[in-house]
Amino acid sequence: MSQSEAEFWSWVAEEVKQARPQEGIEDVVAWLEEQKAKAEELRFSYSLRNEPLKAAYEEGRLEVINAVLKKLRRVGV
Repeated sequence: MSQSEAEFWSWVAEEVKQARPQEGIEDVVAWLEEQKAKAEELRFSYSLRNEPLKAAYEEGRLEVINAVLKKLRRVGV
């Protein structure tokens, strides 16, 4: 790649970076809350359908999501 081509792609990358909105920690927390709700619904659904392995998987997801949310709240989010 020539120097001018490298500069062009560097410029393109910088423009794309500036054009995209930056995600804040609030966005991450909102996404985690959505994932938590989905996992709770799926866990309940799998329990009703007597699919214990899938229910256990969703329970594990919930534990991890709750742990992350707890740590984020501890640091003041």
